Amino acid sequence: MGKIILFTRRYSEEGRKFQEALEKAGVECRNVVLEDDGFLPERVISPYEYYILQQNREKHAERKVHYNFLELPEFWEIRPKGDIWDMGRKRGSVVCTEPVAKGIVQRVEWQTKDGWVYRIDCYNKYGLMYASEFVGKDREVESKVYYSDNRQEVIVEQPQNDVITLLQEGKIRAFFLSYQAFLEFFLEEAGCSGDRVLWIEEEEDLSLLNRITGGNRFWKCLVFRKKEWLDRYPAGGGENGYVYYEIPVEYPANCESGEALILTASDKIPGIEDLIRELPEIRFHIAANTQVSDKLFNLQRYTNVKVYPQIGKDDLENLWRKCSFYLDINFHWEIHDAINQASWRNLLILGFEDTLHRKDLVAKECVLPGQDYEGMIKLVKELSCHSEEMLSLLEKQQARRYSAWERLERVLDSEEN
Repeated sequence: MGKIILFTRRYSEEGRKFQEALEKAGVECRNVVLEDDGFLPERVISPYEYYILQQNREKHAERKVHYNFLELPEFWEIRPKGDIWDMGRKRGSVVCTEPVAKGIVQRVEWQTKDGWVYRIDCYNKYGLMYASEFVGKDREVESKVYYSDNRQEVIVEQPQNDVITLLQEGKIRAFFLSYQAFLEFFLEEAGCSGDRVLWIEEEEDLSLLNRITGGNRFWKCLVFRKKEWLDRYPAGGGENGYVYYEIPVEYPANCESGEALILTASDKIPGIEDLIRELPEIRFHIAANTQVSDKLFNLQRYTNVKVYPQIGKDDLENLWRKCSFYLDINFHWEIHDAINQASWRNLLILGFEDTLHRKDLVAKECVLPGQDYEGMIKLVKELSCHSEEMLSLLEKQQARRYSAWERLERVLDSEEN
């Protein structure tokens, strides 16, 4: 396999798992984080830390600073909740890293009498103040300055006009009129050669596409944790986006309970009453993340139906554990990452061509044409009586998940850009 530079907006557990999956697949991978929180692991770099370390006077051991040991003017105090006071006036607040109970300082937010946070000082894993954000009256960050260990300015970033200045010993070394130009300069200096891959873990990460002026041409590919974000990406002209499906170490056993789950954002569920009437031995659980219409709620007149308006996390987790089927038969958008979760948890997914949200995760034999609810009734009855056929389809469904990952592997292994 080839060599890639994996870009992530921030360092996270999900991003770490994706990087590990790439490395297990034989991809030589280097992780570049574009928002440095000061607590990056050793194998992860950022453009900011790269240039700061170059200008530090000495090499520092990790020494995370507790809020009780922050340097403050004489007679100022930090109260137990992290607020900073001076003679009865609140001057700022300390924000700690997780877990907050350890009291490790991540940043200090300084404020005026009227509560305007005008400056935010950021601390790193070495106990050093490595950056400051200067905030305007409109609450927008006007500039962010990164420092060496003697508080010498290293990088000055002006996010509102996308201008970045790199300094060396207090003198301007380079001036960039775009974030992309800064990244290109950093990649060359840091020896980060290889195809560029962007990991989209949160909706906020999509903003990076606008900030990198080269758009999708800057990337070998973009890998999305959620399909809904990928669906929005091609609308902007992207053709190199892929969904990442993590492969379980071991799939849980399907409980074969004869219970079916539907997660829906609407009451448009083709053939639902016919399914309920013709499959009395199946217990249907229909859950929504909002209040439901009377049409949906009144399905509970059937003894084999339970409807869950505004379903909570615990109730949903219980349904994932107890159901053996997931029916992808609702119109409109997918909620709660439903198909991916059903695949991961080894519920057998059945759906109609007209309603499928993620065809790439569903065994072909479980996709019914159009809105063929009669065919679905027949299939569910057969599966309920034949455990071997159920297990066979689950294996095919699992193979579909592997196929999606293999497609991404082929893209990363390709020499074409």
